[in-house]
Amino acid sequence: MSGSFSIDIRPAVTSDAAGISKVQVEAWRDAYVGILPDQSLIDMNPGKAAPRWMRIIVQMSDARQFCVAEYEGKTVGFCHGGTQRRVLDPTRRRRPGAAEIYTLYVDPNFQGFGIGSALMLRVSHYLGEVGFTSLSLSMLSGNRIARRFYEHLGGIAGEESPSVVMGIPTSEVLYRWPDIDSLTERLEAVMG
Repeated sequence: MSGSFSIDIRPAVTSDAAGISKVQVEAWRDAYVGILPDQSLIDMNPGKAAPRWMRIIVQMSDARQFCVAEYEGKTVGFCHGGTQRRVLDPTRRRRPGAAEIYTLYVDPNFQGFGIGSALMLRVSHYLGEVGFTSLSLSMLSGNRIARRFYEHLGGIAGEESPSVVMGIPTSEVLYRWPDIDSLTERLEAVMG
């Protein structure tokens, strides 16, 4: 893909579930080679994940907390965030005003065009508007491309900790932004 193109970022609706599932599977198959077993990635089935995404979309308290990026009617990325679900950093207690990005995935064919930044900006901006003051996310430690992305956005990496994904032992790392407004300003600057 080259040249300019138009991406629409909007709140997710239940009919997006199949496209969201496809993006998640393709992103995992691209990002987690060598991190998760190949057969586990091959066995991923977007059709099995779609009902889960549909339930998540239906249960949202505000549609702005889950956004999709769409190109020519096709879902090419998504981002979902809200209240921090658990204490992500074992050395800290859950703090009032703490938000979490639960998921951020972009179709590998559309990475490098600013879609991840635009999605994260939209959801982070919403989270700041409704009163959250800080943001965190957790990700698999071995995903070097995502780590560079979050570090470029000023994310502060925590220590790696053991995790289990799809029944497979691995490790994850926490990224946090103590000031959500500073993150949205940085994202706006990146988006130019």
